[in-house]
Amino acid sequence: MIAFALMDWLPQVITFICGGGAVGAVVALYKVRPEAGQIVVTAAQGALIVQTGVIDNLKKEIERLNGEINDLKKENDDLRSRVDSLLKNQNRHDSEIQGLTNGHDKKP
Repeated sequence: MIAFALMDWLPQVITFICGGGAVGAVVALYKVRPEAGQIVVTAAQGALIVQTGVIDNLKKEIERLNGEINDLKKENDDLRSRVDSLLKNQNRHDSEIQGLTNGHDKKP
């Protein structure tokens, strides 16, 4: 009789012990938690590396664009000085032409 009573409980007890049961679940939970923290840290390190690379690329792009801006400013200054020179020459030539035409308009 006792053997028959044990036969009913024995598979469940063996399954509980071999399957890990509640103790196994608690142990698994504690093992998973530190790994979850490591996953977050590893992901954050990867994101930091990517962000650092993007920031470095942006800094290089800013330096390149600043160089272009400086070149364009110099070119703009050169063009302004050329236009100013041409305007001065134009005004001088206009006054010379006006002086010549006024001289011819006078009748002797």
